[in-house]
Amino acid sequence: MKNSSDFQLKINTIAFVCPAGMGTSVVGAAMLRKRLNLSRLKVNVYFSAVEEIPAGTELIVTHKRFKTTLQKLYPDKRHFLLDSYTDTKGYDQLMYLLRGNYLNDH
Repeated sequence: MKNSSDFQLKINTIAFVCPAGMGTSVVGAAMLRKRLNLSRLKVNVYFSAVEEIPAGTELIVTHKRFKTTLQKLYPDKRHFLLDSYTDTKGYDQLMYLLRGNYLNDH
């Protein structure tokens, strides 16, 4: 994960990615959407294959094993890396960063 200073701007669009974009990214995106809804944060979350991230994505969330691939394919995008797709501490940390920036922007 890049450090929290990389989250200076409000995040509006997140891509949750996995290799094929049809399995763990769907589950991860659903988990993240649920947390965002509970926090009343309006952030668009999409699921995608690693190599097919939608234009306009401001933050990429994925497993840490894809760090090198993300850095090569998307060096200018912000990344948030999880230890596992069910890493509750990682989701907690991401929500903390998103809530802080969201509240600071409003």
